[in-house]
Amino acid sequence: MGSILVLFAGVIYYLEIKDRLKALDQQLYKRTELMAASLQYQVRQGEKQVDLSNIPRLGCGSHPTDTELVYVPARSRR
Repeated sequence: MGSILVLFAGVIYYLEIKDRLKALDQQLYKRTELMAASLQYQVRQGEKQVDLSNIPRLGCGSHPTDTELVYVPARSRR
């Protein structure tokens, strides 16, 4: 009886984790689409470089803040 309960709990746990990971992947995909749409390139010294100044960040008001995702801006190497 105990093994059936453990098996049932394991299956429920697996399904819940699978659903949460899928929801997180969808959130990340939507946010990266927003960030990619704002991405611009600059040509410096004959090479294309990414301009990070236009990418939306947390607190800029350019994207909804009702999510649990937090953006950490990368420091540019200049």
